[in-house]
Amino acid sequence: MGQAKNRGSQEVRIAQAHERAKYAHEMNIDTLLLSPVQRSLYLEMVCKRGADLSKSIPHGEAIWSTFFELLKFVVENEYRGGCHDTSAVLYMLLAELGIESTLCVGEVGLGKKFFDHSWIEINGQIFDVAICMPLQAGLAVGGPLFANVDLSTGGLSTLQFGVQSGQGLCDVAQVVLDSDLVTYAKSQREPNLWTLAVVMHSRCGNVDATFQGFNDRYGQVRRKLRASAENKICV
Repeated sequence: MGQAKNRGSQEVRIAQAHERAKYAHEMNIDTLLLSPVQRSLYLEMVCKRGADLSKSIPHGEAIWSTFFELLKFVVENEYRGGCHDTSAVLYMLLAELGIESTLCVGEVGLGKKFFDHSWIEINGQIFDVAICMPLQAGLAVGGPLFANVDLSTGGLSTLQFGVQSGQGLCDVAQVVLDSDLVTYAKSQREPNLWTLAVVMHSRCGNVDATFQGFNDRYGQVRRKLRASAENKICV
């Protein structure tokens, strides 16, 4: 009886942790506030949502498989403020699969608040891993976006991508915009963009990737600025 009671109590604690993880993200609470158990449960939740959603878009399952490996890395390692890196890596890994995307940088708005950000677009839809893990002093604005859907809530995001605050990009984002990927990588401390690309390519089941290979194939890639009413994307 004692074992059954303990097992039941553990099930209750896990269920409560699941609910805290769910509601924390529905209220845009920082991912860093989740415990390891809550993070695991959170990833299970978004995995189901993303996998279901992937069935309705072209190349969806391949995109989701890559997206989720990157998301797990970001959440499990508290990879905060890594939008410029993760967006570029997602762009490259999808390109390795023959899936075209647009690597973007610009301002994102939530109400009257704005921040500089990088993401990718596929057929006009936003795919954004890093949005769920802002900088330590950054604004928690929601969960990862997969085809415009906030995977934390299961609904369309309220963020506006490509808006203009009137202040322009900050110095860091401007450098990102002005640089191709090889120049951007040279400005980073190790581990840099190419290191992350090789690590994630390996996690996706490809063990033959090299730093030089990614450098050669994608070093000249530049981001597209999203900064006008014409190309603003409201999701």
